[in-house]
Amino acid sequence: MGNRTDYLYDGAGRKIAKIQGDFETRYEYDALGRLSKTTTAGRVEVAGYDLLDRVVEERIEDFNENIFRKWGQA
Repeated sequence: MGNRTDYLYDGAGRKIAKIQGDFETRYEYDALGRLSKTTTAGRVEVAGYDLLDRVVEERIEDFNENIFRKWGQA
């Protein structure tokens, strides 16, 4: 048997979850519909954007908000 992967979408058609076996990834979007947070396996990736929709900040943190990697202006 192969691995099954399920995807969940919100009313705007944006992917909000990917479920593969026991692993789940959640996606959150900002008010402008840009991917702002990805949560998976005890880790959170956060992105910040400028007015031209360019990624200007990224950080990776755990659920206790300990930052493991960060780059950008914010």
